[in-house]
Amino acid sequence: MDKRFLFVYNPISGGAKNNFVRSFEKAKHLFPNHELMITTHVGHARELTNRYKSEFDVIVAVGGDGTVNEIASSIVHSNTSLGIIPLGSGNGFARHLKIPMSASKALQKLSKSNPEPQDVIEVNGQYFLNVAGVGFDGHVSLMFNQ
Repeated sequence: MDKRFLFVYNPISGGAKNNFVRSFEKAKHLFPNHELMITTHVGHARELTNRYKSEFDVIVAVGGDGTVNEIASSIVHSNTSLGIIPLGSGNGFARHLKIPMSASKALQKLSKSNPEPQDVIEVNGQYFLNVAGVGFDGHVSLMFNQ
């Protein structure tokens, strides 16, 4: 059976200078059982993940570290895997995992990949992947997101 992929695309990641839809059109044959959903507001990737995680084998964060964290924190302790197509301005976690920064190359790699366990941090009932900040660091992150 083919894996079921949900691509959750944040169209404003990285300043919206990406051409993911065009790249995906050329590569979607690699994912015969897929759906693409576009986020419309902060927290939407988390909402979509919570709603659909039991219906898909892999939920793919198509965006930056914020999109990755929204999805990853929502699939902790589930049978759903995380995929990443990095489109943000930093893409720290994707770079650490050596995921190509080109959407088309990342899609190629994703189509051949297998899940690997990742560590997460839990603070006050909230899971974090890659980074969490408090104090000034948290304040800067909050201001950036607003």
